[in-house]
Amino acid sequence: MSELEDVFHQFDKNDNDTIEWHEFQQMIDELQQGLDLKAKLALFEEIDTNRTGMISFAEFRQWWQSR
Repeated sequence: MSELEDVFHQFDKNDNDTIEWHEFQQMIDELQQGLDLKAKLALFEEIDTNRTGMISFAEFRQWWQSR
């Protein structure tokens, strides 16, 4: 497993291979990004490119590599 997969799965608390909104909020808080709710939502929507309300590993990887 790659380091990026390890990071993804660290925040996929319920092990369903997606990062859901509540998990994403916790991830941002743990990374101490200091984003307010509006900024968190905008970032979540940016990463969730297929608009399922969940971030898949493929979406996470694409976002990470584009940073």
